[in-house]
Amino acid sequence: MADIDPAKPRAVTLHIVRPGESLASIAQDHGVTLPAVLNANRQITQPNLIRPGQTVHLPAGAHAHGRASGAHRPAGAPGATHGGRPAPHHAAPSPKPRAAAPANGPSPAPGVSAAGFDFIYHGEHVDGISERFHWPKGASGVTLGSGYDMRYRKPDQIVRELTEVGLSTAQAQVASRAAGLSGEEARTFVAENRDAVHLTDRQEKALLVRSLRPVVETVRREVTVPLTQNQRDALTSLVYNIGEPRFRNSEVRRRINQQDYSGAAEAFHMWRKSGGSVSKVLVERRRLEVALFNRAATPGPPATLPTAPARGGVPLRHMNAPAGGASGGNRFADIVRTRGDASAQAALAAGELVIVGLRTPTAYDSNRGRGTYDDAMVIVHQVAGSIDSATFRCNTEPSAQYVNHADRSKRPPDANRDGVGDLGVLMTGQTIHYVMGTFLKAAALKIDQSRSYRVGRDTNHDNRHGGNDPVSMVPAAGGMHIHIGGATNTWSMGCQTLPPTEHARFFATLRRWAPQQRSFYYVLVDGAA
Repeated sequence: MADIDPAKPRAVTLHIVRPGESLASIAQDHGVTLPAVLNANRQITQPNLIRPGQTVHLPAGAHAHGRASGAHRPAGAPGATHGGRPAPHHAAPSPKPRAAAPANGPSPAPGVSAAGFDFIYHGEHVDGISERFHWPKGASGVTLGSGYDMRYRKPDQIVRELTEVGLSTAQAQVASRAAGLSGEEARTFVAENRDAVHLTDRQEKALLVRSLRPVVETVRREVTVPLTQNQRDALTSLVYNIGEPRFRNSEVRRRINQQDYSGAAEAFHMWRKSGGSVSKVLVERRRLEVALFNRAATPGPPATLPTAPARGGVPLRHMNAPAGGASGGNRFADIVRTRGDASAQAALAAGELVIVGLRTPTAYDSNRGRGTYDDAMVIVHQVAGSIDSATFRCNTEPSAQYVNHADRSKRPPDANRDGVGDLGVLMTGQTIHYVMGTFLKAAALKIDQSRSYRVGRDTNHDNRHGGNDPVSMVPAAGGMHIHIGGATNTWSMGCQTLPPTEHARFFATLRRWAPQQRSFYYVLVDGAA
């Protein structure tokens, strides 16, 4: 297929901010004036403070830039798949490849950071090809955008999904005729209908969001150890490229679940062949994914644990910020949007209260084995276009006092049968469902008994989880509730606990903000997530 004619640049309406960009540079790159960009973005009140991952609306006359155009690239591996389906791998590398670090701004794809989504989109998109029907060859079917393959979709499904992202019914019905096609039939369909559809950036990204949902779920399901958001983004990119079946049986998955993170990064490079030969495109993509996987914590303003108040019992913050921003309470809402599961995200969008837990890793024998309240629990509420949040001191880790408790019934299970109880901890990076109840004669959130959650066990007894300590799915996480602790003792064998004054205000806030809500989603992340 021919490259784009540079004399006829493609019109675009949106731009996702990249690290180091300003509104002035964006205007220049897209061939429009800065005043025109400012006029199209009245929601940006501080033009000098835009952030990576933020969406900028472009005025009429703006054109695409910065992404390489060219012919299709071959599939990432022989018969490579997206979640079991033949997968298009059709983006040529950018002239200046980069591995974007996840941003704190809202992401269009739950489970992937804003910059992680940008990373995948720019790795898959090719100007002049992705916007139209195309066939990436191999086992793929007719494809739209950055991986919307119609070979394994039904006609009515295609019509529904394409109209949902803004295509006309007539366009969607044309596309539905590509359902099930592959090989020569797919090539013929593309040749005969190439100009029937022309996606906008917004539509293509909406299709990519849809295509990424099962991929994000694959990473969550198949990886059982803690991940940084950078690592999660890199793995999502890899799975999207090679497909779920290959990832499930890959050396990458095996090594990372053994907590061999460096070995897992090396194993990315095993996936660099197309048609039995090493592909330069895939070599470069793996290099970028490994760079992202190994990247340290996200730069910029993180959602860090707020400073504790001088006096206990007072919510640390109660903030209002426009929905979609990156400061104030909205940074906690962004954690729900990017780290919470689909149920937590839906609850937040529906106006329900969602809770975020921010963990500061602390040795289990701190405070002479009685635990430390150095974590935070944040109630997040999206209402009337704004975000309300209230933050409370809490503890999210077990305390060592239980290992040799005089009452054997209160000792933790002996997971490795070495004669010593192994403290359990709810792993970060998961969403836990709780229901309102009582515990220790006080209000509590009782963990959902019908579900299983990832629990780590301190089997080497070094008073923290790490190294070769195991992680397993445990029904109801062994009963790890959110309940009251003592003023100077967390009284936690793995539960999330609050000191008495914070506990009283926490539950008073739940009742005041949502008196009818009886169940809550709790998104537990590392404090610097």
